[in-house]
Amino acid sequence: MATFYGFSGVLVRRTTAQSIPTSAVTKLVYDFERYDTDNSHTSSTTLPDRRDRLIAPRPGFYVIESRVRFAPTTASGVWRLGYEINAEGEEWLAETWTTAGQSVQPTMMFAKTVLMDAKEYITIAVWQSTGVAVNTSTVSGIAGAETVFRAL
Repeated sequence: MATFYGFSGVLVRRTTAQSIPTSAVTKLVYDFERYDTDNSHTSSTTLPDRRDRLIAPRPGFYVIESRVRFAPTTASGVWRLGYEINAEGEEWLAETWTTAGQSVQPTMMFAKTVLMDAKEYITIAVWQSTGVAVNTSTVSGIAGAETVFRAL
């Protein structure tokens, strides 16, 4: 394992499909850690309701960089990607639209700097309005969702 001098952060991915129901805010649940210098994320399957959280280990400014890609669809709708701190309401930072009949693979990303206290947590949220559940992408070698959460 590499040694990180002065770096504090986590990179998590969703490597399997996650179903995103229509018109419902859904938290992304991560199933893979590339690195986690401060135990900001739990990958434990015994705590599945916590695998959506990224926890600030100490007070300070943090950068959130998040990306999600959905499975190909021909449905029309609005797609949103955002975050929230301590389950206090989403802030939507990326939005796109799809048109019926066109085969597309909606992809969104954002970067945001936030001020957090120790033990506060973020979750990444998605929402879509196609009228049917849509999965995150499972293209071989490319994560359907990926988030970096790092201290400045």
